[in-house]
Amino acid sequence: MATHPALVRRLAAALTFGAAAIALSLLPATAASAHDELLSSSPASGEVLTQSPTALVLTFSEAPLETGNAAELRDHTGALVALDAPVVDGSTVRIGVPAALTGDYRLTWRVVSGDGHTVSGTIDFGVGAGATGKYAGPSGAGSDGGSDGADQNWYGVPRPVMIGVFSIFVIGTVVMIIFWVRQLRRGTGN
Repeated sequence: MATHPALVRRLAAALTFGAAAIALSLLPATAASAHDELLSSSPASGEVLTQSPTALVLTFSEAPLETGNAAELRDHTGALVALDAPVVDGSTVRIGVPAALTGDYRLTWRVVSGDGHTVSGTIDFGVGAGATGKYAGPSGAGSDGGSDGADQNWYGVPRPVMIGVFSIFVIGTVVMIIFWVRQLRRGTGN
């Protein structure tokens, strides 16, 4: 059977398309799909303060959205401590603490990043003499494992993007194989 130039072009196109799809799926997330990151907090994780804070402050890499944000504070027994609602000011989220604190605490926070994805985590800290800065309360209370967005996948690329790239790759490969098989059948029928 002779090699047909059109068949070779189609096979080369299929291989190029597949390589491009794989390369795109391996690229790290771009700035447009990156989530906000917690850059710092006051108090810092593990810090022991001598005086009770009037607010807990989280600073992010980008400004989070002003809605959908939440925070809860638990004491060493796992009991919830009252907090004011989180207030966004640029890339900073401020959470007022209306009552004096003493002991070890875990702050569990969640913000909605500028791209609409949820980012969350925990910060353990202590206040006063005898505090260690490590939360020793009930293991399930207020703990989310410090996740940074459950909808992320490989290299921080959101699942819908990964699924889309994979789907395009699979569909493109199937279409090219169908064309290739048809060309082979036409070539053997001559």
